[in-house]
Order: sequence, then C-alpha cells, then structure tokens
Amino acid sequence: VQDPNEPGLEGVTVILKDSNGNTIDTQATDPNGDYLFVGLPTNTTYTVEAVPPGGYTPTVPNPSITTGITPDNLDVNFGMNVLTVTLSGRVYDDQNNSGDDEGEPGFPNVDVTVVCDGKSYTVATDGNGDWSVNVPSGSDCTAIQVDENDVPPTYQVNETATPPGIVTTNVTGLDTGFVNNPGSITGTVCDVASSGSAGNGTCDGNLDEPGINGVTVTLVGAGQDGILGTTDDITQTTTTNSSGVYNFTDLGPGLYRIVETNLPNYDSVADVDGGNPDIINRMSGSSIPLLAGESATGRDFEDALLGTPDFAIEKTLIGQDPFRTGDLLSFRIRITNTGDFPITFLALRDTYDTVYLTYAGSTPPSDDNIGDGVIDWSDLTAGQQVNGCGVDLAVNAVCEVVVDFVAKLDTSLLQPDSKTENTATTNGVEAGNLTIPDKSDSARVQVTSPTAVLVINRAATADGDAILLHWETTNES
Repeated sequence: VQDPNEPGLEGVTVILKDSNGNTIDTQATDPNGDYLFVGLPTNTTYTVEAVPPGGYTPTVPNPSITTGITPDNLDVNFGMNVLTVTLSGRVYDDQNNSGDDEGEPGFPNVDVTVVCDGKSYTVATDGNGDWSVNVPSGSDCTAIQVDENDVPPTYQVNETATPPGIVTTNVTGLDTGFVNNPGSITGTVCDVASSGSAGNGTCDGNLDEPGINGVTVTLVGAGQDGILGTTDDITQTTTTNSSGVYNFTDLGPGLYRIVETNLPNYDSVADVDGGNPDIINRMSGSSIPLLAGESATGRDFEDALLGTPDFAIEKTLIGQDPFRTGDLLSFRIRITNTGDFPITFLALRDTYDTVYLTYAGSTPPSDDNIGDGVIDWSDLTAGQQVNGCGVDLAVNAVCEVVVDFVAKLDTSLLQPDSKTENTATTNGVEAGNLTIPDKSDSARVQVTSPTAVLVINRAATADGDAILLHWETTNES
C-alpha cells in the first residue's frame, strides 16, 4: 500500500501476462510511478509483474499480482524498497602510532560524512568511536570526511579511510586514526635596563638581562574558524617564574598571538618578532602559525625597569666598650631603602662568636636563635608581621633591628684590637620585582675581665694643682 509520503518510482518495467504466462504487453512507469494497460477484454485473468530496477528490492517476495479485469482494476500496485549496503569504520586515538586501531580507544561524537553519487550521509561516532551508514547498493562512494574539529586540537590524522567506490556489498574497516602531537610555546621576559644589547628582542640570559618574575603572559589562539580576533578565539594565561620564563603546552597547530602585560614600573623595549613590543605573532623563524608538534622557543619580551632598587646597611655598637664579662651589650642594625622602589622582601642574618658573646634577644624577635652563632630574620617586611618591621620598606624608609648579647669572655688576646666582631648580612632583598645583591656591615666590641687583688699602703698627696695617688699590692710587698 502506497502511503502519502512515498513517491512513485519512474522507469520500472511492468509486464502483463495471460493466464498461460504469455506476455501480452510491457510498459515502463511514468515519473509518478504509474502504469496503465488499456483495451483489455473483460472477465479475463491476467498476471502483472514488476521487474525490480537495480538497487531496489520488492516489498513482497514475488512481485507479480494476479487479477481479473471486471471491467477495470486501477489498484494493482507494487512496493519497492531501495536495496542498501552498510559502510562502517572507526575514528580512534592511535596511541602507539601504528596505523592500526586494535586495542586503541575511540573518539566519540565525531561527525563522519560519506559522499555517494553526490549525496552526503552524515553520522556521529558512538562511545567507542564506531560509525556506520546505509547507502543504496550500486552507489559510487567517492569521499569519507571526518570533522577534525570534533577531535582535540593536538591530534593530527595518521590514517585515512579510502573511499570504496561503487558498492554492492557491505564494506567495513573504513577507519580514521589520529595521533597526539602537541606543540608548545616558551619564552622569557627580561629586564634590559642595564644591558648593552637592549632592543634586539632576545633575552640573553646573562646578569645584565635578568628574568622578571610574575609577569602575566596571555596566549590567544584562533578557534575553529582559524582566524584571530573573532568570537571563537581561545585564551589562556600564565605568569613567568622566578627566572622570567613562561610556557604554554598541549597546543594544536594554528595561529596564535602572545601578549605580555607589563608589571608596574616597567616599560616595553622590544620583542623577538619586532613591531609592537608587547605582542608576538610569529611563532618561529618565518613561520607565523604554530606547526603540528612544534616547540616554539625564544618567544622573548624585553622590558626595562624605570628606576634602580638599592639599600644601605649599617651596624653599630650601642654604648662605649669595653664591657665587662656578664654585662648586657647591644648592636643596632639599620637598613635604609636608598632605591626607587619599595622593598617588598628583606631577610637578615646576624653572626657572632659564641666563645665571647651569648645571644640574649632582639627587637624585633628573630626566627632562629638557638645559640649557634647565627641569628635569622626570614622577612622583615609586611610578609612577616610578627618577627619584622611589619611593613614594606618605602623609599628612604628605615628598618631597625637591635640585637642584645651578654658579654661572656675576655677578648684581650684577640688580634688586632682585642675585640670580637659581629656581622649583619642581608639574606635576600627584593624591590621592583628584582632581587638586589646582598650587603653586610660589621661592628666590634671589647670585653674585659678585671682581676681582684688586695691593695695596701694607700696614700694621696697634693702636688701643686695635681693629686698624687700611691698604692701597693700584696704581690709587691
């Protein structure tokens, strides 16, 4: 029975036979699938047969229908189904790069389009990466297209399915393999304020071009349209490490733009590809896009610090020596910010000789005071509110530390001046996002240990404007 949405089939051969099986007439269906035999005697039995065209199969096993003409019969219909074959394959992750999908995971939800006789048949892979489509038997299948946008961007095709051409039977194994081949982009942001080669766009890695820590670097990649500056761009951000290095990994091939955001007090000088010193568009050499599996290195930015970080350290003895054994004595350590930027990290170490001095305490308190001759403050800035000055050290500001000791042993035998030395050394200073070389200063103190003796025959006499004192010890009597 023909349903309303089932079109007629043109060009089907229909044969009219008598009751003895002799052919009386033959016709071909018109564009609507209709045929008509006219001028036939009534009350006669006929057999009508339809010959299935290529690529079709009848809906009933025998396509002939027997009918009597009494007087007209306009309902002798035949149903034909398209004869189809199945094409199938797999889209898979070729983890061992063998070109064989055995044991390899598949990619789900990847669109596969098969083109046969100019008609496209599109299907999505299942959870195992498998796909299949039915096409009319006898079709000429000329293309198998896999949407690479449905596969992670770091993957590239390493096996393609060959179109089978004219198909009359099922075809399997039309597989497409992808291998993971990620690329990467690496570079350095450096300070060239003191460099003799500033402006060449390359961080040379020497002391004159130190890396800058904490710089924000943004990578913009073209989305599926392959064009930068459109709504499907993909953006990711990172910051430079303590050496000024940044790194982006697991990148697919395509167009990228690297954008640097300067830290405060820095000015842009140059970058590796010229032009705007804050934007790099060229990934390597003359290549603008990142190639499949490429490691683009040396994508450097040169900046210059607008000013100079610096400080001074001074250590002095409080009071006048010599001190007697058992006396409390103190040293003052003053650190002055003489540079152009606040000091944001300030570690200090004080060393002394435990033979002659015993550590008694400090203001602010130290972080390490186990009596081993080394006293440490891990950070005297705002990073250490308890054992520190409590604030970042502003320009021209001073952080003062007082260290107390008890005089322990006579230093009279020490050379060259009968004194023991106490040294304060910075142990890491940061300002303007740079680490400043450490500095130190020392102070010396004399400790005496008087000896008690018995004095006899004491006398005092006037001698003009002077007084003469006379005494004699028991050792001299």
